[in-house]
Amino acid sequence: DTMRLASLKTVGVCCRMEEEPGAPLLSEVLSGQAKGGGVSLLIGPEGGWTQNERTLLDGAGWLRSSLGPLVLRAETAAIAALAIAGQRWVG
Repeated sequence: DTMRLASLKTVGVCCRMEEEPGAPLLSEVLSGQAKGGGVSLLIGPEGGWTQNERTLLDGAGWLRSSLGPLVLRAETAAIAALAIAGQRWVG
């Protein structure tokens, strides 16, 4: 819900996974950042973000990012995002 989104604690680069077309790939977003810093990843709910949530997150500095053209279940998206971020930060 919106109240919980507004109170999120973040570290370093903040990336939210976006299911809407046009968001850059997470690997591309992270490639423009310094290695070794913190990363906060936000996976959306099943059914996607509301426009109000997108506006709130954009205003709070969360960068839009994508895991690719397929829409994944939330559990799978979290694992995929962690794998991509881990590879980028360690590799």
